[in-house]
Amino acid sequence: MFSSRSYPETGDRRDGEIAPQPVRMLLSGMTIVAIAVLLFVNLSAEVNALDNEFVELASPTPAISKNQTVQVELSGDTQAVVGKLANQTIKVTNPTTGEAVTNVQVTIQSVALESNALMFGYQGTPDTTGKLTRQE
Repeated sequence: MFSSRSYPETGDRRDGEIAPQPVRMLLSGMTIVAIAVLLFVNLSAEVNALDNEFVELASPTPAISKNQTVQVELSGDTQAVVGKLANQTIKVTNPTTGEAVTNVQVTIQSVALESNALMFGYQGTPDTTGKLTRQE
């Protein structure tokens, strides 16, 4: 039935082998290279995730806007990190006396920079200290 001789048209293939030795070596080499590339990509992603986990966001000086009746101070996170709440605090005070203003309605809007579209809107009133904190 089967003979142990090799056929010239099949290359250096023996009985029971699927492909000749050079083809098997090429496929084995490509498999090793693919595994090395996947390992490198996965390790790079893990290192990046660890680096981003320990980044402390610097809180810049608060943005202050005032007119004759109220002074509004916006402070908090300026950058969002995936998986963590972004805290923003609005403090409303009287610019001349420095006392907290509680009888105003504050409207907060988040706008997408790419399309200038409204992403989130919120209305609220400050607490007794004149602060309104929002977590997004």
